[in-house]
Amino acid sequence: MSYGLMDLASSVEGQARGGLRQAADAEHQRNRLNQQIDDAEAAEKRSLVGTAATVAADAGLNTYYAAAEATKAADAAQAALNAKAAVATDAIAAAETAQTVAATQEAVAGAKAVADAAAVTEATAAATTVAPTVAAPVAAGVAPAATGPLATMGPAGWAALAGLALYSFL
Repeated sequence: MSYGLMDLASSVEGQARGGLRQAADAEHQRNRLNQQIDDAEAAEKRSLVGTAATVAADAGLNTYYAAAEATKAADAAQAALNAKAAVATDAIAAAETAQTVAATQEAVAGAKAVADAAAVTEATAAATTVAPTVAAPVAAGVAPAATGPLATMGPAGWAALAGLALYSFL
């Protein structure tokens, strides 16, 4: 009987070891499955982060390119405005020159109409005095030295003054 008990103990021990081995295998398989799940979740997170980074980079680049295009458009608009301003400035200068010429011509015509034979003698004497001091420097491109309001008069003003001085006495 002792062999029977030993055989029974050996059999129970074998079954117990088999059960432990089966439990260890099941635990190992469960750990492997949990690791696979963790790896899959990490891969999913990496994929989501990569997708989010790609979307953010695309949005950032689109914003950058839109800002660059807006800057180019603003620069082109500024250049067009500068060109229009230059044309307007030239037109204003031409209009002012035309007004100065017209005013000078009107003043000359008025002065000629008012002049009479008696004023010719007086004009000759005045022209002898005024012309060398006003007309000669203007003709040479140099404004005579003056003080007060005459000091701020430009070449066009001096030319008009010289024209008036000469023609009003003729």
